[in-house]
Amino acid sequence: MTNFKINDIPTETLGITILEGVYSELLKLPKPKDTLVNNWKDEHGTERDLAARVYESAVINIPVLLIGSTVADFVAKRTAFNAMMLNGRFNLKCLDINRQFDLVYTDTTNFKGDDYYASFTLVCADDFPQLNTPIV
Repeated sequence: MTNFKINDIPTETLGITILEGVYSELLKLPKPKDTLVNNWKDEHGTERDLAARVYESAVINIPVLLIGSTVADFVAKRTAFNAMMLNGRFNLKCLDINRQFDLVYTDTTNFKGDDYYASFTLVCADDFPQLNTPIV
């Protein structure tokens, strides 16, 4: 059984293996946006309005290996994967940690490939990094 699904399709069906290091990317804390701050001259420390706290979009780097059994199979899988990424938001489900993420593709880095495979880092934006959404 696969540990990940993209848009409810098991990654193994897509020819995708999500490589080591993805959990540290998915589980990192989001960066808070600047909030209202008062630095009173006659008081110690700083007064911060934490009730209105919001967060930056998180940048998620997903290390990926895409493999085909033939050149034609690889090209077909790569074409289908590209279409999924360029379609807008996609849903990544991580079954091991029972969490799902709604991500937006922003870039591909570290691309290396040959006739039957490609390895790359999928760079995505998580616009809702404060959510802890279980798989239902």
